[in-house]
Amino acid sequence: MMDKIAIEDIIRYTKGEILHQGDDSLMVHDVSTDSRTVTEHDLFIPLIGEHFDGHNYIKGVINKGVKAVIS
Repeated sequence: MMDKIAIEDIIRYTKGEILHQGDDSLMVHDVSTDSRTVTEHDLFIPLIGEHFDGHNYIKGVINKGVKAVIS
């Protein structure tokens, strides 16, 4: 587990864009690229591989309660 980081800091560091505004005080506890093991406090980053595209799993991780996705 990593140190908690505010989602607003991640957005600032990555020069990201908020596509859906939620809780401004959201803290990310860990980062996951695996939709099978992601938890509600993780930041999910969908990867693209030779035989898979993590973007296909975004809806599923949101249904699992994930609060943040970088895509």
